[in-house]
Amino acid sequence: MRNGLLIGILILIATNLAFAQKKEIKKIKKSYNTYKDAILNDKSELAIQCIDKRTIAYYDSLLVWVKTADSAKLETYSFFDKFMVLIVRGRIEPEKIKTFTGTTLLAEAIERGMVGKTSVANTEIGSIIVEKDFAKTRFIADGVEAPVDVHFYKTNKVWKIDLTSMFPLTQLVLTEMAKENGQTENEFILTILEYLAGQKPNA
Repeated sequence: MRNGLLIGILILIATNLAFAQKKEIKKIKKSYNTYKDAILNDKSELAIQCIDKRTIAYYDSLLVWVKTADSAKLETYSFFDKFMVLIVRGRIEPEKIKTFTGTTLLAEAIERGMVGKTSVANTEIGSIIVEKDFAKTRFIADGVEAPVDVHFYKTNKVWKIDLTSMFPLTQLVLTEMAKENGQTENEFILTILEYLAGQKPNA
């Protein structure tokens, strides 16, 4: 009798856990779809509501680098970080940069189409693993799964995407593109800047 009761309780607990997981997965998918729609339509305010604090912290740091890093300092940064610094300097007016916080820099980047469009267009998220207030999944584009996990964190009962979890994949793509073009990191970045601006970037 006791064994039967114990088994019944365990089944009930497992059922409730499975139901709770499905509920969280549904919320994560909804959060991602909201973020995706906001990015594709340059809705910065809505997109930022879906973005985790780790990403905001990165843009706080990026803003400091944009304002203060000289060429020698930039050479100590990763390819991705250097790329981000120079893209911001090349695309956004210095007077405007002076007024930014990390959050408003991110908003400006979203509104100018500098954040995420190519990474979310024609993509969906695959199987989701939830561990308390943390979840991970992978992007799937045209049936191909990305090799890097995308992280989500639940803050005040809301699931938010951590864009920094995708930075290693972005750096890998940049590195491969530079190699294919037979260029150094700096040459590749300047080529991208010239393409975006329609003219050679100044010092």
